Amino acid sequence: MSDDEISACSSSTNTPPEIEDVDHSLIPPPFRAYIGGLASSTGTEKLTKFLQECDPNVSHVHVAKTGNTGHCKGFAHASFSTEQMRQKAIASLTGRTFNGRKVRVEEAGDHFMVR
Repeated sequence: MSDDEISACSSSTNTPPEIEDVDHSLIPPPFRAYIGGLASSTGTEKLTKFLQECDPNVSHVHVAKTGNTGHCKGFAHASFSTEQMRQKAIASLTGRTFNGRKVRVEEAGDHFMVR
């Protein structure tokens, strides 16, 4: 590879269009939480309303569902607007009854991805 080809590759003007066109509003904020202990009948809308008790701006609520029945696998993930809102949810919602089950809310691990 020539020097011209190397400098062309490292130039900031050569950013691929698919990277420039990313809609960053679709990327969840870093304040994710794991919600466990959910009933199999749990749906996204009801869980969102429950989480909004702590953060009216909670977003990206994802209830994990089985492939064959579509029932909740017993856990979900959600993104909170701030670290303070996530900590408030952890402190005030853990141990509360939702949909007939006691739930727990924890910080989500780095493995979480919206699908």
